[in-house]
Amino acid sequence: MRAQEVAEVEKMREIAFKNGAASPLYVYLGELYQSLALRGVHHAAKDLLSRGAIYGTGGSIPQTEIQEKYKRQFAASYQTVLGIINKIRALPPEALTDEQRKDVESIGENIEAYQRSVEAIITLQSQGKLLQEIDNDSKAGVQIDDGPALQAMQRLAKSAAVGQFGVDPTHWFNTISSKINLLKEVEDRLSHDLASRTAQLASEAQQAFSAYLIFTTLVTLASLVLSIWLARIMLQQVGGEPQAVMAIANRLAEGDLAIAFDPDQPAVGIYGAVRHMVENLNNTVKVIIDVGGRVIHESNAVNDGAQTVSQGATEQAAAVEETSSAMEQMTANIQQNTENAQATEQMARKAAQDAGESGSAVQQAVGAMREIAAKISIIDEIARQTNLLALNAAIEAARAGEHGKGFAVVAAEVRKLAERSQIAAGEIGQLSSTTLHISEKAGQLLTTLVPNIMQTAQLVQEIASGSQEQAEGSAQVNQAIQQLDQVIQKNAGMAEEMSASADDLSQQAERLQEAISFFKVAA
Repeated sequence: MRAQEVAEVEKMREIAFKNGAASPLYVYLGELYQSLALRGVHHAAKDLLSRGAIYGTGGSIPQTEIQEKYKRQFAASYQTVLGIINKIRALPPEALTDEQRKDVESIGENIEAYQRSVEAIITLQSQGKLLQEIDNDSKAGVQIDDGPALQAMQRLAKSAAVGQFGVDPTHWFNTISSKINLLKEVEDRLSHDLASRTAQLASEAQQAFSAYLIFTTLVTLASLVLSIWLARIMLQQVGGEPQAVMAIANRLAEGDLAIAFDPDQPAVGIYGAVRHMVENLNNTVKVIIDVGGRVIHESNAVNDGAQTVSQGATEQAAAVEETSSAMEQMTANIQQNTENAQATEQMARKAAQDAGESGSAVQQAVGAMREIAAKISIIDEIARQTNLLALNAAIEAARAGEHGKGFAVVAAEVRKLAERSQIAAGEIGQLSSTTLHISEKAGQLLTTLVPNIMQTAQLVQEIASGSQEQAEGSAQVNQAIQQLDQVIQKNAGMAEEMSASADDLSQQAERLQEAISFFKVAA
């Protein structure tokens, strides 16, 4: 009977389409009927309410994914139906009667009610409520009365079918109403089955929750027993009360190492480790304090010694500079003496050479004096003989008388000249003898002087060589003094650096003592 009704509806639809073009209202109502009855808003909303709740109770598909799926289906159907209703609303006034427009608005209000119902379902499901709770909640607004919308749909279909079908409108309305009722029964049965299944799943979930609660309680009790057992083990490992260990840790954090421990309490576990740590820290801090004081004392002593060394090095550097200047002056004097000795040597050698030449000249002069003396003897003999001849001539002139007076005068003058020549020759001879004696003595002196001058020149040469060696030695000494001055200057710089390092070390030691003073050690 029901299958025949569905087939009859399809047959009448074919007849209607074959009879020609229908009115816009009829076409839009056909589209609206398909959207509402077959894949419409009602089915999408109920699927979201029932299936989303069923799968959300523990199924394999996440609740959010199910909700999104049916939400998309409802949104698509909702937009389709809303578009058709807006098209009907947009028809010209003559295309619709007032009653038809009221029926269209009734259908639109029903669709809007389903939209609000879907939003309420999604909100309640997100809050964790089940299907029965949502369905039974009268304030939720999920229960929609489809009666007014179906009646409006029937009235629209009946009025729009007038003059549009090739079949009887009353027969068409009754048949389509039977089909709609049939679909409504199917939908109600599906809803009932889904509700039963949901209740069954809720019961199973309740049983699973009870079992889970019992299991969780047992696990909690076991965890509590295990925690007590672990606490006892931890207390044994701690070696004492945690509050006591915490108090010791707090005192350590404040730098207080003067902690008095109970000698009767066993030093085991964390308590024993902390006790040993405090004792070791006490000893270590005491050593650091003692060493810090010694470092300060020693660094101050090193600083004083470095300053003394630096001052002494500065004084030595000044003395070495003065010594270097004196050595340079002495080197210059030695060099000058060397040059003077070399000049004296040259002069001595020249004097020896001149003395030798003078000796030769004296020897030659002695020889010449001897020849002069010989010649003077001859002149003296000639003057004597001339005197005799002048005497004989005067005698002969006297014998000649008057004629011999002039000759006598000449003879007298010749005799005078001869006498004078003899006297001069005698004087010259005596002078020559004296000169010869002096020349011979001068020759002897020069002969003796030349070796002395040569020996003097040799001694002066030796003095010059010694002065040269002294000059070289003084230059080496001066170079050594300059190197010593550099070393002293370097030592002075190192002493200053040592003093600065000692001062810095003293400051670091003081900072160490300031830092270590944070700890309070036991007496």
